[in-house]
Amino acid sequence: MSETFEAFRAQAAEYLGFAAGIEINGIFIPHPSALDDDQQQRYNELQLSLEQLDRWPDTRNDEGEVIRIGSPKVPHRDKGGNLVEDYDVRLTKALLGDDGPAKLKAAGGYCSDVTLAWTYLQRKTAERADQDSKSAGSTGDSEALSGSD
Repeated sequence: MSETFEAFRAQAAEYLGFAAGIEINGIFIPHPSALDDDQQQRYNELQLSLEQLDRWPDTRNDEGEVIRIGSPKVPHRDKGGNLVEDYDVRLTKALLGDDGPAKLKAAGGYCSDVTLAWTYLQRKTAERADQDSKSAGSTGDSEALSGSD
């Protein structure tokens, strides 16, 4: 049997219960679990950069132990107080390349649409996993689940 990597990825995503991504106006936004190597590297760099943001103070209990790490201040800024590029723009660049925001805008989209698409894809995956876990061991018809997406 011979197939393309693209066909394999689509088949694996379907089997695992998630869409490989969403295509909107010719722009493909991949599922977080289906990034290519370059996208994954850029996404890892984005995630690492979040550690360098200025944050609100940590929440501590009466013993002084951190119970919640302070969230980044919004709008995002570095620890010197300098404004950094918006997270949605940086995520779009990580997924679509440096020219991703311009391509998205030309197609009628916004960088926030990429974040929205990722949230949608992750929730659909979580819902599918929740449905599958609730049906585990049941004797019901599995066809009912496959048509629910």
